[in-house]
Amino acid sequence: MIFQIVNQFAISQISVNPYDDYSLPNKPYPSYINSQQQELFTTFNSIKLSYTGEYEIYVADFFWWNFFPSNAITYKHEVVGFPFTLKCLHLAPFDCRDCNNPSPERNLYMPTQAFDYSLDRWGDYLTRKSEMGLFLSGGNSYYPTNLGFHKYTNLISAKFTKIWDPNWAIDHSTMLPHTAIKTTLFLHCNSSPNSDVISKISFTYDNTRGRMRDYPFSSNNCTSSEADHDVTFRPKIIVPLDENLDYDDAKDNSSWTEQSGTINYFKFSEIITNNCIAPPIASDIFYNYNGLSFGFPYLSPTSLIASPLYEEEASTLAGYLNVNSQTTQLINNVGIRQNYFIDNNFELTLVNPVEMTIFNPSEVTITSGANNLHFPSYHTFKTINGVLPYKSKVLADSQDPQCGGPYTDLRNVPVRTDLRSENPNDPNDPNNPDHSVFASRYYLEGGSKLTIDACCNIYDAAFDVNEGATLIFENHPTNLGYEDKSNHV
Repeated sequence: MIFQIVNQFAISQISVNPYDDYSLPNKPYPSYINSQQQELFTTFNSIKLSYTGEYEIYVADFFWWNFFPSNAITYKHEVVGFPFTLKCLHLAPFDCRDCNNPSPERNLYMPTQAFDYSLDRWGDYLTRKSEMGLFLSGGNSYYPTNLGFHKYTNLISAKFTKIWDPNWAIDHSTMLPHTAIKTTLFLHCNSSPNSDVISKISFTYDNTRGRMRDYPFSSNNCTSSEADHDVTFRPKIIVPLDENLDYDDAKDNSSWTEQSGTINYFKFSEIITNNCIAPPIASDIFYNYNGLSFGFPYLSPTSLIASPLYEEEASTLAGYLNVNSQTTQLINNVGIRQNYFIDNNFELTLVNPVEMTIFNPSEVTITSGANNLHFPSYHTFKTINGVLPYKSKVLADSQDPQCGGPYTDLRNVPVRTDLRSENPNDPNDPNNPDHSVFASRYYLEGGSKLTIDACCNIYDAAFDVNEGATLIFENHPTNLGYEDKSNHV
């Protein structure tokens, strides 16, 4: 997972890769424990309260909860990947269930509906960027309405197994495509969600990878229970158990993480208080390990966050059955593998238009319907990371011309992904960095045409061009990250 933290700098989890398969033999239980057996996250609430919705956030574990409700916490979701959807949801009778098929498939495609700029969505309900959401007193997320009830977030893919009523959905849910979704949390100046923002954090989850590629976790396309289609994020702060943290930009976290530690993602000089809360000085204590207390709502330079996606009860990672013991191997929940298709000349400038960064899907087929598809200029197509990179790796990649370096701000380095192809026939040695290019696969079918426009950056992706397909690199030298791996094994 990559987290976009303050000013949109990218980081990810330190020790748990959410896209790994933890059901494999001898695979360790996913925990936030470093090599010195120090627990690296602080949990304030060990019991998850009940909640409504299918793609939700539980924020009471995050340290901002110490400042709530005196300081309001809000959130937004935004599409930062290819917005895959279900064709059947846009055609009468609007029912994608397939109850009589003994071999059901789950295929997702690109939207064909016009984009509505005023509502920030494709067609009537496929959302690009959500409205502002709030949190209940128990820590659960929701969207307020003027209709006497709350709205909640759903992934469009949940409708493989659920009855669909478009009129009901518009009023009761915010529908997100099945893709990479960036979630941003905002901390406000006072109890009003309309007051100034004094801090924010963001995290991105790629739903086309790992267990979420089998979502919803049902063995059919007919029915599913809450245990099959409810998932929730649970943001946490990662801090040491035996060391205070202050706001000194010159310090690092190598003493309580591993190896060279990480780069600092939260600059003291970039704290913005909006005159709401007195700003700290560099020597002020952010985190006091003796009392597990936090003096300020601003993250310190060496602190980290994690936001794993959990299943219904938020007790184990999404896509696994409940396991309450760290000595027990996780067991996969059931599901059906999703397939992704780019089947029209979708306008990709509509995705993440401010940052102009689009996350590559795990695997996608470009069909003949996409006969003039463009990866636009000045956009970056990158593959998400699973775990937080060591500082030494960031420094090395920052000097690599293929990564666009050198960089003056290490938070901007597009570190080579640690993920590998989900296709078992691909080279996927985790110890061979060259195999990162197979982590995202674009399969071009005959009749398809993809143009990589000039000044487009592509990282950790492979293009398989079949007979009759066309792949054009305009101004090849300006396409950063390009490597010919056609003969690589």
